[in-house]
Amino acid sequence: QWEKEFNQQKMGSSKSKEKEPEAAADTDNKSDDKEKGKDDVSPENVDSAAEKKQFDGFLSGYKPDGKRRKCTDCLCLLMVVACWVGITYLGMKALETGNPQKLIGGLDYKGRICGYSRTVSTKFMWNIVAIDGAGVCLKNCPTESTWNTVGWFDPDDIDMLVCKDTTNSTAWWRDYPFFLILNGDCMFKFASTDYLGFCVLNDMSIFTDIFTQYFSFDDGYNLDAVFESTNYVTTICGDIWSSRYYILGFGFGGAVFMAYTYTYLMRIPIITKTVVWGSIWGIFFFALGLAGYAHYTVGVYKAEVPMVRTPSEINMMETLSIIFFGASMAWLCIILYLKDRLTLAIGLIIQTAKALVSMPLLVIIVPVIQVIAYILFTIPWVIYCIMMAASGDIVVKQAGITDDDNAIQVNYKSFQYTTQQKREAWFMLFGYFWTSEFIVAMGQIITAMCLCCFFFTRDKSKIGNSTVLWGIFLVIRYHMGTVAFGACIVAIVRLIRAYITYLEKYAGGGNTRLKKMILRCLQCFMACIERCIKYINFNAYIQTCIWGTSFCTSAYNAFWLIFRNIARIAAVTGVTHFLAFIGKLAVILGTAGSFYYTMDHYYAAMVSSLVVPTFLVALIASAVAIMFFEVFGMGTTVLLQCFIADEEMNKETPEDCFADGDLRKYLNKNGKSRKKKKTAAAAK
Repeated sequence: QWEKEFNQQKMGSSKSKEKEPEAAADTDNKSDDKEKGKDDVSPENVDSAAEKKQFDGFLSGYKPDGKRRKCTDCLCLLMVVACWVGITYLGMKALETGNPQKLIGGLDYKGRICGYSRTVSTKFMWNIVAIDGAGVCLKNCPTESTWNTVGWFDPDDIDMLVCKDTTNSTAWWRDYPFFLILNGDCMFKFASTDYLGFCVLNDMSIFTDIFTQYFSFDDGYNLDAVFESTNYVTTICGDIWSSRYYILGFGFGGAVFMAYTYTYLMRIPIITKTVVWGSIWGIFFFALGLAGYAHYTVGVYKAEVPMVRTPSEINMMETLSIIFFGASMAWLCIILYLKDRLTLAIGLIIQTAKALVSMPLLVIIVPVIQVIAYILFTIPWVIYCIMMAASGDIVVKQAGITDDDNAIQVNYKSFQYTTQQKREAWFMLFGYFWTSEFIVAMGQIITAMCLCCFFFTRDKSKIGNSTVLWGIFLVIRYHMGTVAFGACIVAIVRLIRAYITYLEKYAGGGNTRLKKMILRCLQCFMACIERCIKYINFNAYIQTCIWGTSFCTSAYNAFWLIFRNIARIAAVTGVTHFLAFIGKLAVILGTAGSFYYTMDHYYAAMVSSLVVPTFLVALIASAVAIMFFEVFGMGTTVLLQCFIADEEMNKETPEDCFADGDLRKYLNKNGKSRKKKKTAAAAK
């Protein structure tokens, strides 16, 4: 500091004397930074043009304009944390007051809840006790079956049955198992296991044995067809189980390999340009060929002697000729108008492919982080909601099931909740919407940040999997508040949609058709609003990654950026979707085909049929392809906005741009044309 002040005081001295202390001061500052363990990466320390071209401030926490990145929308981050605290508080309160046995406990024939009602509080197991489906509460499930050992008219065998607490003790048939079962007071014991408080049979085939012994079937039941279909399902399950490791290996590993191979090929300019331009001109010549063929057919029809075709057929073919010719000319006009945009789109796709190949961890780690975060939130949230649902008051009701001969009364549970409990439930739903959208938005902004790091780094050799970790750090360190802001807006819209659905289904039984139609129209309108907000949010996250601005500023800039560059966005989106479709098709067919070939040639004895396993491999590969090319599509959108930012920053000096490859050529071409226009205007 004293050297800098000393230099400033000697401003009037000669330049040669000034340069020496300034150089010494710079040397001392650099040595101080080395002593502190810091790198000299500040844009203020970059002087020469050569050093500016090599400076990669984006990888050091700087924005493209050389300013330090700052935290954005911190209040929203505190709000989402407060929401999580509120969810935890309500959940802990529900854990104290709720009893899940009220939800899962079965109702016995008296309407008592097993394990909860006072008289059966120690009996948690529900077991069937009557032919009509009535149940009884037991302490333990039966461990053995007695249906084939009970004597129908032996009073000593009543203990081998499961019976109600009270039976008709005055009836003459009370001592005979046959009449107790027939009257619905008792039931055979069946060996069963406890599943969530219900006694479930260990061997479901016992019913087949019972029907075979006590009932006779004629050919009308077609039991052979039933057994044959059962064997077919068993065979399919066996094939899946036998080849499970190959299904998972090819479905996940093979699909990822195919996707990366396709992306690696897309980074080669000649391949991408050939595919895109070949497809575009192929469509033009195909439409033109159809027009020519239709016109030729018209001439053939008119030259027939005698005339075979009707005038309507000839007119229809002439109309088709005109339509195809007009479509080909319209397509040609679109190509000529969007030629530069299509060139830009191809360049962006090539750069996106290079970025994904340079950062293979990006496609894997972001979905994994999202899934883990979603699971960690959803599991306690579901537990809290279950306990809150178990905090309501139970009302046992009866419903009658009748036919021509019989009437059966069935008990069922209904819950009543206070107004406060309903409000807490709506808050829990809002917290779920907010958190789930927050997790999705975190994946989007991390992807955008990593791709921004790729674009605004001049030395691409610095890009790798470590860039993904750096992008995650930048988002967590500076922009989680912006993510919370955007997720909150979407969550509010989703909550409104949920409330409209609630009104449509539960608000009064006398809703007219007009009311339902209005509510459904509102539902569609809010769905459109939600889609628009999500689109604006993603573009706002990109602006935040580039410029470090808050959500509102980023959303405003993103909206007008889209408005100004609608033609570019349309061209990039169309080309990206086309290549993504080809990529998905290649990944699915390539993975399924390689699985079928491998299994058929090397492991044919393992399975009886490859149809279902191959279908499962294709299903898994389609999920992987959708996930992979979703990132690919986001990448082109991110790099487009980075390119526009680079173009606006370096309008006058395109040679200083960050763009690489075909994108740099595009900027240089536009820069030269812009200079020519200015020169011509100045000459006038």
